[in-house]
Amino acid sequence: MHAETDLQPPVVVSTFTQLFACTPPGARRARRLVANRMDVWGYAHGSEPNEDVTLVVAELAANAVRHGRVSGRGFRVRLLRARSRCGWR
Repeated sequence: MHAETDLQPPVVVSTFTQLFACTPPGARRARRLVANRMDVWGYAHGSEPNEDVTLVVAELAANAVRHGRVSGRGFRVRLLRARSRCGWR
């Protein structure tokens, strides 16, 4: 058997999706809810995975508020928790 056929794509087992207002309070809520969701998924507040994902979301949310503000439109955050042969991603 070839190595390419042995590889299996990751399986998504958990998702979190939320729409936020394109405002500074919306960005703050996004950061807080993502940190909370990571905690619920077993990545405790203050852990490296929680901090890393929260930081990325905070930066993207701030960019959405600063550069992508359109009247009446918000921004959406979507987290996917996937399991592969190598572990959780």
